[in-house]
Amino acid sequence: QQLQMGLINTLAALLVGVTAWGFTSNYTVGGWTALVACIGMFQVYASWRMRNNPEPTSVSGNYLKKGEYASIIAGMLWGSTGWLFGSASNDAGLSLFLFVMHAGMSAGVASIITPMPRHVVRFAIPCLLSPMLAVFLYSGDFALPVTIMSVLLLIALTNSSIMSYRQFKASIARAYETTEAKNNLSNAINASNDAFALYGRDGELVLANKRHQDSFSADLKREFFGPVTDVARTVRHKDLWLLRSVRDVESGGTVIVHTDVSAMKLRERELVEARREDEEADLANRKNESSWGLP
Repeated sequence: QQLQMGLINTLAALLVGVTAWGFTSNYTVGGWTALVACIGMFQVYASWRMRNNPEPTSVSGNYLKKGEYASIIAGMLWGSTGWLFGSASNDAGLSLFLFVMHAGMSAGVASIITPMPRHVVRFAIPCLLSPMLAVFLYSGDFALPVTIMSVLLLIALTNSSIMSYRQFKASIARAYETTEAKNNLSNAINASNDAFALYGRDGELVLANKRHQDSFSADLKREFFGPVTDVARTVRHKDLWLLRSVRDVESGGTVIVHTDVSAMKLRERELVEARREDEEADLANRKNESSWGLP
């Protein structure tokens, strides 16, 4: 989220600088604006540098801890405007603008890093607390409503972030369970003695175990295996006799299973050959008995 954060920091800092210019020391306004804008531009640059990097497969605890520290510092920087600009000018309009800006920044940051409630809280508390205290000290007329609105906003942002984190965590758990179930199914299919393949609605291969991959090319379309039938049929393929079953699935697509029956066919051939030999031997015995005049 570096790009979004950087653009928000830069544009919001320029807006605050232009608005607060002339209400207090221009050196203070210019220094604060330059500092925050430079941080925002650095975030944009970091995003540009990382645009071609592969997505990380894991995030370390140290990286998240650094993110928490960065959230505190950023919140303090934005919260400091209540002391630097609003309190120095004693202008009610500027104080109101700064409060709206603090509320908007807190809500914007929360929406960007919403699955991380600890980071949201560490930014929102210094961002909202500092101007709230400044209003108490320098703008008593707005103290109570500003305090109530700040507390309510902080509670709402925290609660929303926690709920989003729980949903995010649940989605990761579901994705992990789905991946684990898919791996278990794949392992079970690969452990089968049969060649298994699943073809989609478009006739393209979706899933196949190793036995199917060893026997058939992945380029073969669904039509190669013939029509759907309730009765398995025996086919000859690569010097093997296979019992082919072609069935439709309710969700769409076709399941094709091949069972190697070569040993059964060989045994059947041996039985046929043995029967033929027995018949030939029986016929020969009868001829001999007939030639000897035996009844």
